[in-house]
Amino acid sequence: MKISKIIKSVLSALVLAALLVPTARRIEALDIAGDEILISSVEELAKLRQNPTGHFRLTKDLDLGGKAWIPLDFCGYLDGDGHSLLNVKIVSTGSKSATTYDGNMKEYETVFAGFFASLENAEITNLNIVNLRATVDSDKPCFLGGIAGYMDKSVITGCYITGELKLTANAPMFGLGGFVGFGNGEIKESTNDMTLICIDKNAEERDEQFLGGGYGAGYVSINNCKIKVHGFDSDHGYVHNGGITGMFGLYPKGFMTDTYITNTHVEGKITFFEDNTDRRAYCEPYCGEVLNWTYEWGGCTENFEKDERFEYDKVLLPEMCENPEYTCAITAETDDSYGFTTYTCKSCGYSYTDNYVLHTADLKALEEASTTAAETTADETSVTEPVETDSSTKASLTKDKDIRILIIILASVLSFAVIMLIILYFIKHSRKGDNTIQ
Repeated sequence: MKISKIIKSVLSALVLAALLVPTARRIEALDIAGDEILISSVEELAKLRQNPTGHFRLTKDLDLGGKAWIPLDFCGYLDGDGHSLLNVKIVSTGSKSATTYDGNMKEYETVFAGFFASLENAEITNLNIVNLRATVDSDKPCFLGGIAGYMDKSVITGCYITGELKLTANAPMFGLGGFVGFGNGEIKESTNDMTLICIDKNAEERDEQFLGGGYGAGYVSINNCKIKVHGFDSDHGYVHNGGITGMFGLYPKGFMTDTYITNTHVEGKITFFEDNTDRRAYCEPYCGEVLNWTYEWGGCTENFEKDERFEYDKVLLPEMCENPEYTCAITAETDDSYGFTTYTCKSCGYSYTDNYVLHTADLKALEEASTTAAETTADETSVTEPVETDSSTKASLTKDKDIRILIIILASVLSFAVIMLIILYFIKHSRKGDNTIQ
């Protein structure tokens, strides 16, 4: 083979390799993008919103500090890994809506609220939410849930949630649930301890209202869960209350799959009134109203109390004092338990907990991380920010930088020229050798 051909082949191979390197790096980056995304700070929770189809894992307990959390729509996978989100505050609904139905299959375009506004083809596992406090007012049909306002073909497994949900509505249909507001899917091996407050502001129109310790209404399977419900429902329409669900019915229309309500324990009390002569007043330990007996049933237990009131001029709340005054007692955090403040009404004795505090080890880690970050910032500032000098010194620094760049460029050009001369030399002599052989 001629030397010139060899040289050309080598050069072609080098060019091809240079082109393939960035391509290989792009493929590697795509593979990494498909991996689990870790969340280790409150700020990083924004990743859920930025990539709602992603695969996420929580790496530590996080305190949201009672700042308003905007419910998000999620269709990915979140593994809480046994960690907790503390002091979650919700005051608004999510941005999307979906069609829901009442017991007569009448349709409503509905908005939703919860830590997640909606879950669609999503899975949430091993996530704890401690002290979620939601206060939502809506003039539109609305469902509020602790973990999600709405779920569709989604699964919740091994989760734990405590807190209070309060929905004040002026709409023809609304409701709330300890885990989920409305939808279909599965809730398994999960526990809650929730205060649920539902207030109907419109005494003139007859609404459809739903309240459930597990979920408000829908076609949701539930197994091996523990539900503790403290319900307060003031309604001027049709009441559907239940320890597990306010109403069980096919959703969406025509959709049917194997469903189950099994091995779940319910305890608590729902206090309510139904200001309506055309009475329904559903309130049962498990399902308030059942539209479709299409589910497997068994193994459920309850310690549930129904408390119906017949005075309609006063909204039912956990604390019934006109102007409640509270004392507060602080329980300090330890290495393996959260701190919190207990508030107790001086008059009626009602009490609740709020202002949870992370474990002492987590607080110490946060303090150390904050100190390290501050020191790093100071070091970076001292290194990267030049001492202010006069304009002639700045000009000199800029000139030196330009000279270094020029030297690099000239060296690169010279190297290229030398390589080309060597290649031309070999090509020229190879041609002479070819003539001699001929």
